This record gives sequence, C-alpha cells and structure tokens, in this order.
Amino acid sequence: MFNSAKFSCIATDLNGVIQLFNVGAERMLGYPALEVVNKITPVDLHDPQEVIAHAAALSLEYATPIAPGFEALVFKASRGIEDIYELTKVRKDGSRFPALVSVTALRDAKDGIIGYLLIGTENTARKRATEERNRFFALSRDMLCTLGYDGYYKNLNPAWEKTLGFTTAEILATPFIEFVHPDDRQATLAAAENIASGTELVGFENRYRCKDGSYRVFLWSATRAVEDQLIYGAARDITESKNAEAALLKAGALQNAIFNSPNFSSIATDAKGVIQIFNVGAERMLGYTAAEVVNQITPASISDPEEVIAHAKALSIELGAPIGPGFEALVFKAARGIEDIYELTYIRKDGSRFPAVVSVTALRDAYDGIIGYLLIGTDNTARKQAKEERKKLDEALEQIRQNQMRFKDEFLSHVSHELRSPLTAIKQFTTILLGGLAGELNPEQREYQQIVLRNIRQLQAMIDDLLEVTRLETGKLTVELERVSVVIAVTDSFNTLQGSARAKGVTLSYNLPPNLPSANADATRLRQILIILLDNAIKFTPEGGSVIIQARVFHKDPRFLLLEVSDTGIGISPEMGQRIFERLYQVSERTESSRKGLGLGLHICKELVTRQGGEIWAQRRSDSGSVFSFTLPVFSLGNLTAPGTPSNATTTVRKVS
Repeated sequence: MFNSAKFSCIATDLNGVIQLFNVGAERMLGYPALEVVNKITPVDLHDPQEVIAHAAALSLEYATPIAPGFEALVFKASRGIEDIYELTKVRKDGSRFPALVSVTALRDAKDGIIGYLLIGTENTARKRATEERNRFFALSRDMLCTLGYDGYYKNLNPAWEKTLGFTTAEILATPFIEFVHPDDRQATLAAAENIASGTELVGFENRYRCKDGSYRVFLWSATRAVEDQLIYGAARDITESKNAEAALLKAGALQNAIFNSPNFSSIATDAKGVIQIFNVGAERMLGYTAAEVVNQITPASISDPEEVIAHAKALSIELGAPIGPGFEALVFKAARGIEDIYELTYIRKDGSRFPAVVSVTALRDAYDGIIGYLLIGTDNTARKQAKEERKKLDEALEQIRQNQMRFKDEFLSHVSHELRSPLTAIKQFTTILLGGLAGELNPEQREYQQIVLRNIRQLQAMIDDLLEVTRLETGKLTVELERVSVVIAVTDSFNTLQGSARAKGVTLSYNLPPNLPSANADATRLRQILIILLDNAIKFTPEGGSVIIQARVFHKDPRFLLLEVSDTGIGISPEMGQRIFERLYQVSERTESSRKGLGLGLHICKELVTRQGGEIWAQRRSDSGSVFSFTLPVFSLGNLTAPGTPSNATTTVRKVS
C-alpha cells in the first residue's frame, strides 16, 4: 500500500510535520517529496474552510475547543478512536479533489505517540456516483424507500410527500401499516414477512391513505438487506391507470349493451359502405333481417333520398368541398376524424318512415387506416313529437300571457284614468275647505281634512305609477336623449325632497366632484329616477339617519357615469338581488311608516335607466342601510345615436351644437 500509486501515504512527526510522502501522494497532489518533507503539515494540503468546519464539528461533538489546524485532523486518532473522514485536498496547481482519509497514531514500544499516518484515496468517482444516486433518489417519480424491520420507514424520497400529502417527518414517525387500507393490511404484512425471509417482491398492489383521506393504488417491488436489517422498496402510483382500466371495462360493458340492445340500431359497414353487421336493434327498427341487407346494400338505401341529397348539399357548403349525395355524405365528417351526429329519416321495409338520430364513427386498423364505419341510431319519433307538442304548448301559453298582459294593461289604464277625475274633484274640494272658503274649520276638522289631502296625494302617486308602467309596457313612453347636466339634475332633486327629509329628521346631502361630465340622458327621466330613489331612501331611513347622493365617472368603464343614493336605513337582504326591481315587489322588512305605494317605483327606475343605455343595481352597505347605484352614458358627439332600447320603447336623440 505504501508503494502504491493509488493511495497517498503521508507520515508526520508528533508536531504534524511531514516525514514520509509516498509516490501515491506525489501523483495525487503534484508535489515531489522533497518539496514537503520537513517543511509543511498535511493541513497545508487541505481546503482551509473545510478544516475550520471540521474543527467546529469536532468541538461540538466532544464539547471541547479544538483548534482549526493539524490538531483537528488527528484529534480522534490521538485518543485511540478510529477516524475516517472526507475533506477536499488541494493540488500544487491549485486544482481540488475530494479525498477519503484514514488517520492512525504511530506509537513507540511504550505506546507513546511519535507521529501520525494519513492514508488517503481520491473520492471523485465515488462522490459523483453518490451524487447521481441521490439525484436519482430525489427526482424519481416512483416512491423509493427503506423500511426497517421494526415497521417504520427510515428514508423516503420527495415523491412520497407529493403523492400522499403527508410530510416526510409525519410518515417516518408512523408505523407504515397505518397508511395501508384496512382491507389490504393482512396481505401487506404477509408480503413484508416474505421479503424478510428472503423472497423478493414483484408486482404487489395495495392502497395507501393520503392526508385528505383518499387512497392511492401502489404497485410494489422490494428486496431485503440482511446486514442492515432493512427492506429496500420502490412503489409506483398506478391509481390513474387503475381508474382508466375500470373505465375501459365499464365502457366495454356499455358498448356491448348498446350493440346488443334492441333500442339501438348498430350498423357496421366496410370502407365502401356495404353493410357487414346489422344488429337486433336495426332489425327491430327497420323490419329487415340481417340476411337481407348484409353484403347487399349501404345505409344510404334505408335513408330518405331527398334528405340525403339535402344533407350532402349542406355539407358541401359547410366544408367548401363537393360531396356526392350517397353514402359518402353520411360518413364524410367521420372519415376526416370529425365527430358527426345528425338526424335523418329512416325508411322501414314496409315503406313507413321515422326520424332517427344517427352517430357515425370511423373504424380503423392498427395503422390508423379506415376499414369501415359504425352507424348507431335511435328512433327519435317520441322525442320529436314531444318537442313539437312542447312548441305548440309554449306558443299557446305565450299567446295567453300576451292576452293577459294586454287585458291587464288596458284595465289598469282604464281604472287609472277613471280614478283620476273623482280624485281631482275631491282634492279641489278638500283644498277649498282647508283654505276656509266654505267657512272656518276648528282644529279637529282641519286635522281630518289634512289627513284626507295626504291620502289623496298618496293615491294620486299610485295612479301615476300605474299609468307610467302602462306607458312603459305599451311603448307610449318617450325618452329624449340629450346633453344633461347631472349637477343640475341632482340639485333639483335634492331641493324637491329636502323638505320631506327635514320633516322626518333625516339629513339629506349630496357630494359631486368638480368638472363632472354631462350625461347622455333624458333630463326629465333622470330627475324622475333620482326622486324615486331619494323618496324611497327617506321613507326607509329612521329619524336621525342620513341620505346622500353621489356622482362620478364609473371607474370600471369611463364611458359611463355612476350615480349612487346611499342611506342608513333598514337595508336590503342579499337574496333580494334583482328581485327588488320587479313589478309590484315590496320589501317585507319595511317599517309600518313606510308601507305606502304599490311596489312600482323601482321597477319604473330600472325601465327608465335601461332605456337610457344604463344599468341599475342595489346592495346592502357593510355597516347599515342600502346603496342604489345606476349608470348613464357620458355625453359625447359620438353617442348622438340612441343606445340599444327595447322594441316597445320610443327614443328620440336631440343633436346639441
């Protein structure tokens, strides 16, 4: 060994100064013996940072300070402890290589230490192999492991964490059998015993529990290492292939059920279209026996010829290629790998006809060449009749609904007009009485007359709402779009309802930014929307609350303005959603003082906003109360054309210079 070129043998005196430097050391390190003997210590031939780290590790291990020099290299050997370690050696030319070093103390006849012998081997190939093994271990998609005879895993690669969801620490701390499905544990323990007895395991399947409670199917290979009391194993997750296998079995059973079912006509042809298979379902539906059609006709012969021609023409237009009106038309898409399901009329042997829905698939050989076609059909008579009957029923119901709507609108319009005349007269006479023109009223009489007048106004408002809805739905309402100042519309609405708010003890305010753009809207209808929303907000806000109007450019779409009416009232529940804008819908949580009206105001708002090209919605505030928001287009010369409006609405656009 001392004269071997494969081992570096370096002997030192007690102080560490090199005394012997063999040919192996010369070859590995590039120094001749004369340059190192009696001149340097082995420390000078090692990576200094690794020597420092080695000393620090020994200091922790033996709880004593060890200097980062020659002492660190021979500390264990000087105390009679076998010492083998790995450090990086530095050659004369500065290059480096990993070395495995064995250190022994040299002793005299009285067992006193007189020096040290350091035998080293170059560890580059071994280290590279170890790194490659570790890289394979870390990157393998299979689960690699070592299992102790005590039933606990000792080492796991990262694939375990990725597959099961448990951390490596959690798996190592748990007996392996606890991860196995209860139904698989007995077989798994028996397999483990066989491995420990010397039998290699190949192709064993069991199920392992994931952290989320699901199970994955593993396919195992394993062998033992007797000297280490370990079992080395590799498991492959075959869950997806197992699921696919089950799906294929299910699909095969389904295909057999379909092919042998009397409810499906299964017709298989050769590449030219001549029928080769004609199942019992086809016999039942079409009245032919298989012997009458197999090797004699194509499916085109049992289809309506006019429909086949029409089908061919439609395909020619769709695909931009001339297609002959025969069997080619029936399988053209399938021949090109395109899914094809169509409806054609089949003709029975007795000449009767029935609508059929047909699915066509190309049959291919191992080289993906087409060897024929499979046409699976179902009798569509019942479905088609049901569809036609449903269509007639829907048309009849729609006609009934239209008649009801027309009758209702005419009735509401008639009643509203008939009520307005007597109400106007009652209001006039009540005003005369309150004005004292028919004599002075005592306080009690005046109070009663004021109650009458308030209820007359409420009833007039309801009638106005009914008439407005009637005009909306009959197309008699006109929306005139023009350049409208939102500031003026907001302040006018504020002034109109400020008195009502003050009388109820509600603070009414508005917040408008400077340079707010104009809206492309109907000024009268915009004020109508704002007054309805403000009136509702005041009614549903208790004394001491507040209502605020705000307007700004809509941040989600700067082509629109966003107007909001917020209150601190009772709010609306999230489930109301857009229902609150339905006709005659009323909020069930309203206070008694707010139970006035027919529930038409918000419906009118929605219709008016829509006719002006905007949207409206409501939502509950995070603290309390509600926010009603709507958008209107920003005015520009480019939107002098009317926005999309319902067909029964009239929209006029005024040009503005």
